[in-house]
Amino acid sequence: MNNNDTAVPVVFRTHEIAIESLFLKFIRWWFIEN
Repeated sequence: MNNNDTAVPVVFRTHEIAIESLFLKFIRWWFIEN
């Protein structure tokens, strides 16, 4: 049961990293367009 406790934060972290990378890509695209 402890595996579930450790698995949730890992998924949340990877999700956060994915959002950050998309946000950075959007900023780069915005600067290139403007």
